[in-house]
Amino acid sequence: MKLHSMSLRLTVWYALLSTALIASVGYVMYWMLADRLLREDDTFLFSKVSEARAVIALHPGNYAALQEELQHEGETFPDIRVRVFDEGNAVVADTHNAEAQGIPSETFDAMPWVAEKADWYDRQQIRYRLMKQHSDKLTIHAAMRLAKEQRLLAFYRDMLLTGVITVLLIAIAAGYAIARYGLAPLHRLAVLVEGLGIRQLDQRVDETDWPEELRILADNFNRLLIRLDDAFSRMSRFSADIAHELRTPLQILRSEAETTLSRERSPVEYRQCLESGLDEYAKLARMVDALLFLARAEQADTALDCKHLDLHAELQSVCHFFQAMADEQDMTLNVQASGRLWADQGLLRRALANLVDNALRNTGKGGSVTLSAVVQQSGSVEVQVSDSGCGIATEDLPYITERFYTADRSRQRRGQGSGLGLAIVQSIMRLHGGTIAIASIPDQGTEVLLYFPASDTSGHHASV
Repeated sequence: MKLHSMSLRLTVWYALLSTALIASVGYVMYWMLADRLLREDDTFLFSKVSEARAVIALHPGNYAALQEELQHEGETFPDIRVRVFDEGNAVVADTHNAEAQGIPSETFDAMPWVAEKADWYDRQQIRYRLMKQHSDKLTIHAAMRLAKEQRLLAFYRDMLLTGVITVLLIAIAAGYAIARYGLAPLHRLAVLVEGLGIRQLDQRVDETDWPEELRILADNFNRLLIRLDDAFSRMSRFSADIAHELRTPLQILRSEAETTLSRERSPVEYRQCLESGLDEYAKLARMVDALLFLARAEQADTALDCKHLDLHAELQSVCHFFQAMADEQDMTLNVQASGRLWADQGLLRRALANLVDNALRNTGKGGSVTLSAVVQQSGSVEVQVSDSGCGIATEDLPYITERFYTADRSRQRRGQGSGLGLAIVQSIMRLHGGTIAIASIPDQGTEVLLYFPASDTSGHHASV
């Protein structure tokens, strides 16, 4: 067991607490017992003094009767001695009986009689209880030997110490067993974590037999496994998609290069080969740029250069950029926007450009694409890009923002894209604390809604 072991910590604390409680209770009981015995001894000693005062009151001046009574008490109770002094401090009566080996005289001589009650210890550390009372012109001194009480209290202390040590040992053993039993679910969890691998992410913790305190941990761990399984699955699909997307242009470039190099050609033919590969190079460059952007967007420390933007101006700027492409296809670009938005200008334009490019690619001649923006009363902003194109199939909508996802009907016009446009838009919205929603009806059109949450007085988004 290591010092920082949780089982050892629980055992130590359980043992210390048990020992402290038992020792405290034992100490209180010991103190109460000692106090109770002392009170009874005082009561008994006071009764003997009262008997002497009664004899003095009954036979005033008759010291012989007083001596006879005290001597009888001394023979009956050898652990008690009573002495009576006159005004000249001479002993007129005494219970001392040499044959009974009573309390020695030094008990009275060594104790300065200042208080009415006091304690005194002889050379053997035997305790005596002393008491002083006055009766007329006489002074009564009484002493009681408490050897029996001392032996009783000593026995009680020994038993208490033995009990505390025994309980401490039992508490250590029982506490460790209880701690090990109580931490068994955590040990099972540790074994499960140790056995996890790439092929075991589908395992789950059975929550039915977990304690109530650890059920939340089990549930959160299962959710973590679900997220890890989903993330690994997406990573695997992402890697496969990258390989698939890169393979086609690379094969085209390699095939053209091998064909060109198969025999000697003129400079014009070599130039034609290089020119034919430019489209593939451009596609690869766009794909790499998109992947780098997505990788940076997923970093937690990604900073945004936000400022207040005029919505109409931003949407109109994007439309101007695509106006030539729209004119070529005999399409109409419309802008309906007002108000201001707190956002990163470059990222906003990139998201809108991706949406407009998708809309133009999937809208036939004579169609239209509309960009609109509305500022809600709550301060949030909704930017919408809608088209009258071919739309997206219902079964494709839940996956359309995944990287490299291919929906045939959404790509059937104007060639294939890289499949990263909507994934980039979604990442940009996450960076702004917003969301993206897509609604589409096949053969009627698609609407993409970008939701930007309200910003606080400092311009930062209130919710992320």
